[in-house]
Amino acid sequence: AGGVVGAGKAGQGADPGITVLDFGDIVFSARVYDLAILLAYVCQNKPSAEAATDAACHVVRGLAAEARVRAEARDLAEPAGRGLGGWLRALGRALAGIAAELPAAPTSGEVAVLHACVRARLAQSVLMSARAAREDPRNAPYLLINAAPGWALLEQWESMGEEEVTARYRRAAQEGLAAGR
Repeated sequence: AGGVVGAGKAGQGADPGITVLDFGDIVFSARVYDLAILLAYVCQNKPSAEAATDAACHVVRGLAAEARVRAEARDLAEPAGRGLGGWLRALGRALAGIAAELPAAPTSGEVAVLHACVRARLAQSVLMSARAAREDPRNAPYLLINAAPGWALLEQWESMGEEEVTARYRRAAQEGLAAGR
């Protein structure tokens, strides 16, 4: 619903065409929500709460390891001591530029709320699907594609306490940072 549709002006020698700008996904919010959205879908269709949490921890571990690589690339770009050629400093700067586009490791505060954010995203997804299917019954099979796996995951996670999952996320982030060293 957050978009603009415009038509080009005819008679100016260009194809008048139609322009669509979709602003539906443009928001400013806490970055933990981006990770939560990713994990909400990565964790679906797993055989158990344990398997779903393992998948989430794999992502958190990888994100933390990438953050460590980013820090090392930044360090490599710093002016080097004696003996390092200019080409190595240039390579370090190039790597630092690439690594600057990588996200930072999750903070302890982000890890503390991550599981609640993932569950909230799943709840939002299944509820929005149900509403959309009710409003457009002919399109319900398509609209409900992610609803069943989302509900299943929410039910699976009922068997694990939030503290246990959060502790596993925290360990995964620490392992990822350590792996990058």
